[in-house]
Amino acid sequence: MVVRLVPGTQGPARGVPRLPGPGSAVRFRSVPRRYKGEGILSASPQNVWECIKPVAGGLRTKWDQNVKDFEVIEAISDTVSVCRTTTPSACMRIISPREFVDVVVMKQYEDGTMLSAATNVEHPLCPPQPNFVRGFNYPCGCFCIPVPGEPDRTELLTFFQTDLGGYLPQSVVDSFFPSSISGFYSNLTKASVSWCTAAVAHEARGLQLLSLLERVMRRCALRLQHPVLLSIKVKLTGGVLHISVCGGEQYPEPGCCQRASSNGQHVPRRSFDEKETQ
Repeated sequence: MVVRLVPGTQGPARGVPRLPGPGSAVRFRSVPRRYKGEGILSASPQNVWECIKPVAGGLRTKWDQNVKDFEVIEAISDTVSVCRTTTPSACMRIISPREFVDVVVMKQYEDGTMLSAATNVEHPLCPPQPNFVRGFNYPCGCFCIPVPGEPDRTELLTFFQTDLGGYLPQSVVDSFFPSSISGFYSNLTKASVSWCTAAVAHEARGLQLLSLLERVMRRCALRLQHPVLLSIKVKLTGGVLHISVCGGEQYPEPGCCQRASSNGQHVPRRSFDEKETQ
């Protein structure tokens, strides 16, 4: 992985009006330094995107040490939503936990590039919460760009300009962001590779299970002369896959597969177990 950080530049001050009306005050908030990160990750764009896409229940909270929680406040469309992100304390707790509320947009381009962009917004369903300092993200985002001729590599462009809010020494802020962005790329690379490995293993296991069920069904067809119903139970215990199949001429009662005899009593129907080690 190769990562290059472009030194931050200070943006112009922006006014945020408060207390509208005659005699109202205007509070000015300086736009923070802008940071740009560039890196080549050893994972496909789709795998990288799966790790960073801003959706509820996504993978971001599992690998990004700077994201504690992520929730969707309002889904405006399939690609636009208002989200709340919380971060843990950092820099030996000099930076206390933060929360950010942003409008987030996702987009995929014709060349396969995928974009996630965001900027801060105020939302009535998400007022400032206790125990968190409200921070502000100015226009920022991530581009997952395919590398021509290398389907298993991704160029990742990131843009950050975040006001952490509160009262922090500028020296703390200036040291936090470069190390945070570098860690973001490093952890994302590991997460993308791990997710790809897990996805391949899951797919292979699914194909193995389907193949096993196909063999079981064949054996059932040979063992049962007139199967009307097949009941299949699958259980994984101690690394061993247990598959029980029962066939009967009527719906089975809970717990077993049975058929009625001429005297009204129930007798077990033929069944067998198929076991295979993972």
